Amino acid sequence: MASSYSIFKAKFKKTIADAIYQEITSKTARYYHWFGKENSWQDFLSPFIPANPNEDAPGAPSDNFRYDLHVRRDILTAKAIKPSDVSYVVRRIDWELNTVYDDYDDAYDTTDGYGFGPAYSGATRLEDSNFYVLTTQYNVYKCIWNNNNSPSTVMPVGTTADIIETSDGYKWKFMYTIPIALRNRFLSPEYMPVSNALKTQFYSAGEITSIAIEDGGSGYDAATTTAVITGDGYKEENPYTIDDVQITDGGEGYTVTPTLTVSDPIPNAITFISEAEVNPGSYLKHVDPSTLDENFYLVVSGTQVGTIGPTHQAGTLTNGSCQLKFVATTAKFSASLTGDTITNVTIDDVGFGYLAQPTVTTTPPKTKDADWVANVTATLNNIIFHNGNYYEVTVAGTFGGTAPTHTSGAATNGSAELTYLAKDPDILPIIVKTDAEISLVISPGIDSVFKVIISNPVPKYTETPTVTFSASPGTTATGIASILNGNVNLITLTGPGDSYTVAPTVTIGAPVKTFNALNNVAANTITYANHLLLTGDAVVYSNGGGTDIGGLTDTTTYYIIKVDDNSFKLAASLGDAESYTPITLTPGLNEPHTLTLTAGATAIATLGTGGEIVGYTIVNAGYGYTNANIQVVDTTGNGAGAILVVDFAQGNIDTLQANVELLAVPGAIYTIKMVAGGSNYSAATVEIIGDGTGATATAIVDAGQVTHIEITNPGRDYTWTDIIITGNTGAEGAVARAIMTPLGGHGFNAIDELNANAIVFYTSISRDRNQGLEINNDYRKVGLIRNLKQFGSNRKFTEDIGSGCVLITGNFDSSKLEPDMLLIKDGYKKYRIVEYTDTQILLSVFNNFTIDVGDILTTDPTNAGRVENPVLPVSNITVDTVSERTIDPFSGEFLFFSVREAYSPTPDQIITVRTIVEI
Repeated sequence: MASSYSIFKAKFKKTIADAIYQEITSKTARYYHWFGKENSWQDFLSPFIPANPNEDAPGAPSDNFRYDLHVRRDILTAKAIKPSDVSYVVRRIDWELNTVYDDYDDAYDTTDGYGFGPAYSGATRLEDSNFYVLTTQYNVYKCIWNNNNSPSTVMPVGTTADIIETSDGYKWKFMYTIPIALRNRFLSPEYMPVSNALKTQFYSAGEITSIAIEDGGSGYDAATTTAVITGDGYKEENPYTIDDVQITDGGEGYTVTPTLTVSDPIPNAITFISEAEVNPGSYLKHVDPSTLDENFYLVVSGTQVGTIGPTHQAGTLTNGSCQLKFVATTAKFSASLTGDTITNVTIDDVGFGYLAQPTVTTTPPKTKDADWVANVTATLNNIIFHNGNYYEVTVAGTFGGTAPTHTSGAATNGSAELTYLAKDPDILPIIVKTDAEISLVISPGIDSVFKVIISNPVPKYTETPTVTFSASPGTTATGIASILNGNVNLITLTGPGDSYTVAPTVTIGAPVKTFNALNNVAANTITYANHLLLTGDAVVYSNGGGTDIGGLTDTTTYYIIKVDDNSFKLAASLGDAESYTPITLTPGLNEPHTLTLTAGATAIATLGTGGEIVGYTIVNAGYGYTNANIQVVDTTGNGAGAILVVDFAQGNIDTLQANVELLAVPGAIYTIKMVAGGSNYSAATVEIIGDGTGATATAIVDAGQVTHIEITNPGRDYTWTDIIITGNTGAEGAVARAIMTPLGGHGFNAIDELNANAIVFYTSISRDRNQGLEINNDYRKVGLIRNLKQFGSNRKFTEDIGSGCVLITGNFDSSKLEPDMLLIKDGYKKYRIVEYTDTQILLSVFNNFTIDVGDILTTDPTNAGRVENPVLPVSNITVDTVSERTIDPFSGEFLFFSVREAYSPTPDQIITVRTIVEI
């Protein structure tokens, strides 16, 4: 039986990685990172992960379909992986002193022979060898020659397109620099990103995402300074806006002011009908009855609209079971006449969402009876229309064979007579391309407060504290505090003040708890929802000018004994608090009293730098830019010197790496390796023959052997070579082989040359919203899914953020709810509270149960029997409205998931998820 052999090339893996990468960048498939499971592992109802009664930690997951179904039901949020969220990566190899690196060789193999064999590192394939390095400057170099397996003692530097030779004998080829945008997302201790520069202008779909402030200038007034962007991109959601109107012809013959109608920005949209069935992905048109605005909406999810049409002109809102995203509004024009001609058109509304040139139609100056048609009967006094002109038949007869063209008086047409009356106007909207927008952060004068940094947020705030600044000889600064999750997280300046010679002191009021002395005091306990106090906290009591609560004395310090999150007792001393010895309290009068902690949050103020541009916020990143210019305009004329530059290169990738790619020499010979040195050589010459041109080299002879061949001209276009070494009489045996460059040359395609057969998906979450609510709950699962579908539809889900939760409103008491509480319908259908406000509840859905308007949901404070003696009572919730899931969690290809300990984003933290797929 004959033998046969086959091999899958490493490039096959790269082809698979390419297919995944291209799916994402071309958006032919949609990949999402999802986040889920808001409740603790001890409360996990799955039979596959054993609950640990001692800690909130997962067990090992199972790889079977039943487990997949169980994981899918816990999906709360899905976030799209955009083209800028994916990168090819390769194994990270850092340059280190005295390390021998493999050089690039086209013939690494498992067995020796004719100079073939393993690399110095032992790798038997180029893909597995250590032939490239990452330096401390984040430059990547390919090792072309390792000086006969010598240690590298000089780190390569420089970004030239030529071969770089270092004093330790190594030869390196600069490949690319990893820019900061890619480092932040994709560089890890194990992997490093790799990309092709000549494609990076499309890497982020031409968005303006990075701007360098090369000079902040000075003297700019924040109230009068703007940044004007011009370039070849546009706002994706509103590419064109109407800037002016050109009256090419004002028409004639009007006796009343005409009505002007501008064409719709979304043609063929469906008119909104109350409670109509709709398809996700379709467009609806609805006229706002109060403003008469003609608005257009994309049906993001859902299949039935509500009874009242949408009127919002931003974002996505619930209507019936649908989520309707505002996408466009028709422009409005009005005309005015001089005599019987339109001489002015006013733009009453520029509209929104125009993708192309709109048109304008007007009410005609006359009402026609018929169009002119050759050789037909003309009836006396009929109004005839042709080519924009209106005529009255003043003599009956038959039309001729030639259409009328006269624009005054009467003229015969066949046996009939036509008298000119009027003509239609010709009005053209002038559109301009929209551009990306940024807002500037401008430092005030050097004697004014610029910003306030929170140095200690003190996580015990439930009521907004006061903020004061130390006095200035001129105007004292003012500000307002914001609290989040019990912390003072922001001080917003309402006035920067002036005349400060040093930064003022910032004083933030200590946390205060205001309660009713009668209604909130009972059984020696004070009730205060989510008070955030701990046993031992010192507080100062105040009766607010009223009557003391029995057992307390105004302005006296007491100590907290925490009962639960919503109630506490008071002790006379710290020792009494720790030993749970409370004061006996008698309710007071129906008046507000306070308890104030003895220490408040702290913050530090900094002064400005004098009208300098110190930052920016991208209001609209735009789409499709390959070039853009930013001009800073101060209408006061006092600001000067600012230089802002859009960075399309994500560092210097477009310049340095592009230069390397463009100057790469295909088929050049940079290295010739000795197979055998031969003997008896006193001198030798080298001849390079092959299918390329221009390569030359010289031989180095030592002790009768050819030890090395130096390239004097690498030539180009070689795919085959033979090295002929000629020596003196009696010399023999020297053999060498040339090493071929990759197709296209060294540096032409870094992704291919470094064998990038792995890709990384990147996602970050911080304060993303789910159905309009910001989730402060935690997560315990994360995964990767491909081609989710819209809920209740067979259409692919395409939005940036999807919800696996149901949002309801209804009749309920929020004080009887808590995160992760179970709600029960029909005795067995379970839902879990993810987040809630006083009017809304966001629910995760067990399995694929539904919620309908009118349903009654019952709270389960015992959490299916897992909580003994629950504090909260059972209560009922009558559902008034339902906003369904926008994604179907039981759709799409489930590619990866991970079970983890609890994690949650906070306002000052970002959670980063990287999923590495190595083929």
